[in-house]
Amino acid sequence: MRRRQLLSYGAISLLTPWPNLLRASEGASPWLAPATSQSGQFKLAPQASQWQLAPELPSTDIWTYAENSFSPVISVQQGDTLDVQVTNKLMESTSVHWHGIRVPNNMDGVPGISQPPIAPGESFNYQFKVDDAGTYWFHPHINSTEQLGRGLVGALVVQESSYPVDRDEVILLNDWLVDEELNIIDQFSSPRDMSHDGRFGNVITVNGKYRPTFHLRPNERVRFRFINGATARIFRPSLPQQVKAYIIAIDGHPIEPKPYTGQLLAPGMRCDIVVDAGSTASETVMGDTAYEPTGICRWLVSGQAVRSAPLTNPPPRLSDNPIAKPDLNRAIDLELRLDGGAMTMAMMKGMQSGQYWYLNDQQIDQDTLLNKPLMSLQLHQSYRMKIVNNTRFAHPMHLHGHTFQILQDIPYWTDTALVMPGQTTEIAFVADNPGIWMLHCHVVGHQASGMMASIEVV
Repeated sequence: MRRRQLLSYGAISLLTPWPNLLRASEGASPWLAPATSQSGQFKLAPQASQWQLAPELPSTDIWTYAENSFSPVISVQQGDTLDVQVTNKLMESTSVHWHGIRVPNNMDGVPGISQPPIAPGESFNYQFKVDDAGTYWFHPHINSTEQLGRGLVGALVVQESSYPVDRDEVILLNDWLVDEELNIIDQFSSPRDMSHDGRFGNVITVNGKYRPTFHLRPNERVRFRFINGATARIFRPSLPQQVKAYIIAIDGHPIEPKPYTGQLLAPGMRCDIVVDAGSTASETVMGDTAYEPTGICRWLVSGQAVRSAPLTNPPPRLSDNPIAKPDLNRAIDLELRLDGGAMTMAMMKGMQSGQYWYLNDQQIDQDTLLNKPLMSLQLHQSYRMKIVNNTRFAHPMHLHGHTFQILQDIPYWTDTALVMPGQTTEIAFVADNPGIWMLHCHVVGHQASGMMASIEVV
């Protein structure tokens, strides 16, 4: 495959025949390697490395948590104490934020708020009990536009005691902005990206690979854990019609299993899907339909059948995580207003300050973030918050240290609320984790240019 061909196929329609030149990716599974562990302690080493996005092409210089790897997977049991030593091999400071997991404040990974930055050559030890089962991930919370844009992400799987599937796989979705030589374009904070919908890549990967092949066996039941690790792109995984699938969890937390028809995953969001492969050999495409329909990997059902016939019963409901439920009758009302961005007066001001976004009419810089929390909440108090999006862009709003409910016909638990342009989303939670916590948009260009605040729980 030539470099120019790789970029030209970046938005191939699902209706287009799968190009023969992409078959070289077959056999790439599982792509993601388990994180190394010694005596129960996991080791991460943020560093510059090389990675092949596609076969028979030059490697791309990326940043990763392990040498010659894309993203390590840390897997632990619910109730375990997670122990991770991070040794920084980058030429700049970094940190690790455990996205979606409720952690003690000093383990949250936000430099200047919950810990000092991990300087080059230094180490930091993260240790905390993991109370919630589910699918989570980790990433830096310093210079996020560049560190995430260069690929510094990892998957965190917290296993229940058991769940009746034949296999459990992570699908980490990402995109990369590269030139024709497959070098990452290093314009991470362009005014247009930061004031519009963020930095979009021109190559989409699944577990760090361009259009790889997933292998399923006939009549196999597989749990797939989808994670959006991109800096701005929203995904909507579209599964092949030949497979029967159920969505069983959103952002790590159980829902009543139901047939999967599509789930929007903004940056930072996840979902768990149980797939039942068919009885006969087949080859088809898994796509993304958040924007124009795009093929992102192949699904190949082949080999010896797992059982004599496909399973017909839906997968069971997962057990709920131990989260304090808000008392809506006694909840204190809050409002978070999102303003600014392109096509507003804030755009002109932002061209001078680099800050394009406002939260509750405040333009929040680093000094304000550290010294003036946007809200002060009472410990163990229930809150109901309206998030009002007055901008022309979607914002996945992420709250650290807490899990909240999206209040709709069937409420569900999450840590990241996708608020569409001109819409209002209502959430509820118990402020049961003391400390200063970040509340920000997970489009990292928005986060870096005004759409990040701190909330104090005392």
